[in-house]
Amino acid sequence: MKDLLELFGVPYIVAPMEAEAQCAFLDEIELTDGTITDDSDIWLFGGRTVYKNFFNQSKYVMEFKAEDIKHNFKLTREQMILFALLVGSDYTTGIQGVGPVTALEILACFPPIPIKRIQSFTCSANIRAKRIPLLV
Repeated sequence: MKDLLELFGVPYIVAPMEAEAQCAFLDEIELTDGTITDDSDIWLFGGRTVYKNFFNQSKYVMEFKAEDIKHNFKLTREQMILFALLVGSDYTTGIQGVGPVTALEILACFPPIPIKRIQSFTCSANIRAKRIPLLV
């Protein structure tokens, strides 16, 4: 793919880790007009515009915008991250028995958590063991 891009003079970068995270960052700083992906984790990384089905000739390309998700589903990026933690994603198995409807009900019961608090969350077993007493 890199050879083809170079042949046609299309600039590209190689993501150091997760491609969706890199694409969301480039979208956020307005170096791109969105991301072509079918992976919904793009929203968790802060993607703003996503084009789905781009490489599927049997479907139409669909454009999705984070602002529409926020408006129609009443979910902020922080809430989408929590939603993914509850139902599962590429990075977590979720909580058994919690589907999309239950996850939305749970999120509706609690105030939104700022992204800084989510980013600072540490799930180290050693730290948890010291802070949370076990009840036997």
